[in-house]
Amino acid sequence: MAKTVYVCTGGCGGKVSEEEYKAGKTTCGTEGCPLFGHPFVKRLECEVCGALYQENEEHGHKD
Repeated sequence: MAKTVYVCTGGCGGKVSEEEYKAGKTTCGTEGCPLFGHPFVKRLECEVCGALYQENEEHGHKD
C-alpha cells in the first residue's frame, strides 16, 4: 500500500504529507539545500518499506 507524499529532490531529505502540502508547505525550507525555495515533487511512499517512487513506476509490494 502506498501514500502520496511530496519530497525535495535536492538531497536534504525534505518530505511533507499530502495534507501538509495542501495546507501550504509546497517548497523546500531547508537553508543550505541546493533546492531551497523550489517546489516539492509528488511521489508515492510504500507503507511497508518506505521506498519512494513515481506513480508510473512499479514497486515490489502489492496493495
